[in-house]
Amino acid sequence: MNPQESFNWALQALRGPERSMAIATLSKLAEQRHVPATFAYADALLDDSPSASYEYLTDKFLQGLIGAAYRAVLNKVFFSADAPDSADIAWLNAEANKANIEALLVLLMMSENTDYYNYYVNQLWTIAPDTATQLNLPRSVAKQSEVGEVAFPEILNNYNKNRVLKPTLEMKDVGIALYQNVFSPMICRHFVLKFNPHMQPSLIFDPISGEGKPNSVRTSTYLQVSGAHIDWFSLEVEKRLASLSGLPASQGEPLSVLKYEQYQQYKPHYDAFVGNDAALHEMQKDGGQRIKTQICYLQPAEEGGETAFLRKGLTVNPPAGSVLMFDNVDDDLNVLTASYHAGMPVVKGTKWIMTKWIRAETTHYGHSIYTLKRK
Repeated sequence: MNPQESFNWALQALRGPERSMAIATLSKLAEQRHVPATFAYADALLDDSPSASYEYLTDKFLQGLIGAAYRAVLNKVFFSADAPDSADIAWLNAEANKANIEALLVLLMMSENTDYYNYYVNQLWTIAPDTATQLNLPRSVAKQSEVGEVAFPEILNNYNKNRVLKPTLEMKDVGIALYQNVFSPMICRHFVLKFNPHMQPSLIFDPISGEGKPNSVRTSTYLQVSGAHIDWFSLEVEKRLASLSGLPASQGEPLSVLKYEQYQQYKPHYDAFVGNDAALHEMQKDGGQRIKTQICYLQPAEEGGETAFLRKGLTVNPPAGSVLMFDNVDDDLNVLTASYHAGMPVVKGTKWIMTKWIRAETTHYGHSIYTLKRK
């Protein structure tokens, strides 16, 4: 087999009885500077020893592999029991100094509202002016000397600080709660920019065929954030959403990014599975019923696009960065009729949201992302 064929085989064999041979194959390919194999080998180490994976990746960065230290810190933050420390911020800073835009964007997020934010804004304008423009970052900000070790603890504390959010609107009888300022404008804009080129027509589940099909009920475009689309920002969103819901991130379906242009809408519907069709029962084998919905508002339409709960007489259209959360079923898993809702037609502009559906139990996605990675 050639290197790529060996790599593909190893990925398939990792979860089977030939796991040891697959790991050895990845290690050999990594020694040959096969970059995807290097990261896959580090992920395999992560399953058994997060610290070994971290050391392996940071060593690879010191050997010249850009992105390796960023990956090490990401794995530590989201997939290990170890809390991030100032050394992790230093690794991200070292990556940013090597023009790693992913690391630089994370540092921008971490340093918001600190004295070091302007430094990273200026750095992004220097390294990737198109990205800075698209993120609507200020162009004329006070220049600052290079960020050094003294800054890293403050940036870390800013990232770790406990953000206690109280709902600005609450209807406890149906579990409706609206939170504002959950995500910064930069995080919202990041998702819009990253996923806009990949959007596909939205589908509706067909209970007869058991497949998703286009339907006039739902006329948006969408993207499921899974596989290669998962990054620090999507994991950060899932972390914050899990904090709001009080439920493990492993019970979630993948995030769904939705784009509504003029006249597009999602007609009245339930998010819960309603009915006794065999196909619906089949869908519930992956985590059970959808018990809760969280809608992240990335960009409101200029006019229209409200979320309407028709049986409660409630309409909301919050600013970007807000999260609307509501229950789909009661404690006995009976569908709540009050959860019947609609995404009203966009009259002007473009509306972007991101939805997280939470199941009653661990999902296949949650198991693969969180359980298998020790968190």
